[in-house]
Amino acid sequence: MKRNVFSVVLIVIVLQSLVGCVSQPRYSDYIGMKKEVALDELQRKKNANTTKIVINWLTAGYFTFWIASIADTVRLISFSGHFKRVEEQIRATPPGAVVGQNVSEQKTGDEEKLDKSISNASVTLAERIPQNSTIAVLSVSATNRNTSEYIISELEYYFVNTGKFRIVDRRRLDQIRTEQNFQISGDVSDASAVSIGNMLGANIVITGEITGSGSNQRLLLKALDVQTAQIITMAREEL
Repeated sequence: MKRNVFSVVLIVIVLQSLVGCVSQPRYSDYIGMKKEVALDELQRKKNANTTKIVINWLTAGYFTFWIASIADTVRLISFSGHFKRVEEQIRATPPGAVVGQNVSEQKTGDEEKLDKSISNASVTLAERIPQNSTIAVLSVSATNRNTSEYIISELEYYFVNTGKFRIVDRRRLDQIRTEQNFQISGDVSDASAVSIGNMLGANIVITGEITGSGSNQRLLLKALDVQTAQIITMAREEL
């Protein structure tokens, strides 16, 4: 009888050791990953820890062996602050950039000027857009598609992190772009922008363009009210 009890306890310990041992996130684990990949990996770690706790408690509950479960639960609670700090560090990375990469040192003067122009334009727009608006950043007309994508990503990043607005999900936006057959780097008329904004359930749509050439380029952005089709505000910055 004692031998059977010992065997059962041993099995429980082995099972709990396999599914237990929740892990603490470390920022260094995500250095070298793309920002979006790193955030996905961090979320997977959160989910894995939760799964381990659930299985651990189910196993312990069946065999009334709760010591390991309690220990892992306490550790998981203590890790909540670590997860939050690591997530904040990862989110501080610019969209599309590599976590831990010193972006400022690797950027050219033109790229730094573009970043500054986007930042200034974002602040100008945000000051005039009503709080709690649902915003869709539709397109930025430019000769370089990568530049258009970068500006849009930076605008979305800024508006999300103000905490004052809701941003239309990128997947939904991409779906509408495909259905309506327009490119993020192409011209979109105000009428089309308002129509697409209605499809997306947005209150405000933002479009833009890069005008001029060479050293005389400008970034022009405008925010349209979807209900009235009127321009709420515009921003213009030298590039």
